[in-house]
Amino acid sequence: MLVVDFRPSKDVEFILSGGLSNASNFELTGLGGAQAKNWLSYNTQLRFRMKKLFMQVFMNAQESGNTYLIPQSKSQTGQWNSQYLDDQSKQIVAQIQHSSDLLKNKLNLVYGFDFIATIPESFNTIYGRFDSSDNVNQYGGYLQGEYKFSPKFSVVAAVRADYHDRINEFMLSPRGALVYKPSENNTFRITYNRASLPHLS
Repeated sequence: MLVVDFRPSKDVEFILSGGLSNASNFELTGLGGAQAKNWLSYNTQLRFRMKKLFMQVFMNAQESGNTYLIPQSKSQTGQWNSQYLDDQSKQIVAQIQHSSDLLKNKLNLVYGFDFIATIPESFNTIYGRFDSSDNVNQYGGYLQGEYKFSPKFSVVAAVRADYHDRINEFMLSPRGALVYKPSENNTFRITYNRASLPHLS
């Protein structure tokens, strides 16, 4: 694991990190037992912060090396049949978030955007005929606001919108809460929340 932290000023920060592992062991998979040989898993992440702005992008990926399924049958020549797995899948994520204080700090807004790309790649050794058309992209945006009527009363409202390119549908998830805080150690809330699910057919 490697981490590089660079802070040119008190309000600005860059963090770069990454890791790598190499595995050679026996694994149970959805296709049966497999002998992992030099299976590489690696990740890298870049984070940036400037005052109330936060951004990050990271990737998780793997390379299967010389991994093969444990033979379950013999060929006509008497040799054990071994199926090698070639997995070079990866996932890439990008996120950005910012916040603002308005109306003399009575209103606090938090808003952001997420993106996730899932890229399976096995050269037909794992995902078969779907290998060339199984990439998935997901997009999400959100906005949350908290308004303080007084030190004891506040209202919170939020909405999140998501889009999944395989479903081809936008999904909205609203949320609201009325908060009463009579003392430092006591809080009462009335909340409403609805999570939207895709319409699968």
